[in-house]
Amino acid sequence: MRRESNFKNDINIGKIGEQDFEKFLSSSSKCEHFENVTEDAFFQLLDIDYIQFTKLKEDGTQYTSEDVKDALLGHKKTTERDFCNLYEVKTDTRSEKTRNVVYELISHDKTGCAAATRADYFYYVFTDEYNFGEIKERWLIDIKKWRRLIRENAEKGQDVRLHNFDRTKDHVLNFLINIEYMKENGVAIKIQPRSNG
Repeated sequence: MRRESNFKNDINIGKIGEQDFEKFLSSSSKCEHFENVTEDAFFQLLDIDYIQFTKLKEDGTQYTSEDVKDALLGHKKTTERDFCNLYEVKTDTRSEKTRNVVYELISHDKTGCAAATRADYFYYVFTDEYNFGEIKERWLIDIKKWRRLIRENAEKGQDVRLHNFDRTKDHVLNFLINIEYMKENGVAIKIQPRSNG
């Protein structure tokens, strides 16, 4: 896949990560079923792309995205979400080379995805910088632990780098964090590709 206009390019790159994540969920023994909610306005506002349902209801029926909405909005007696995990999928063409992942504080003059998401995990895909279809690495990042790591290190003034740039008046503010450092601190797990055999 060659480079195209930025917006179209970002969509194409994002689809690569989403397709890979669906294969990952389909092969997971911990997944009862899953829903792609990338087109659902409610979940878009919360920066959630996928719901992984980990069990069935007591009556044997499946949970749905409506059950998740009820839990997140507190419409049920319990707001526990022990029946699912929420994911945001990120595909990046630079991380494999730089070894940094981006925690977006501000992007396009809004709260960045990583700062705003209500997901439990990021599924972070590193692709080849020039051949976007070639996936180099896959990482699962625990968002609560990621935020704690950033907060603790920012307070100490170490191990995270604040990256601020204004490209064509597009205000962006990110933390760049080394993926190996995240792994060492129990924030990220490298996912090995499953064999087809």
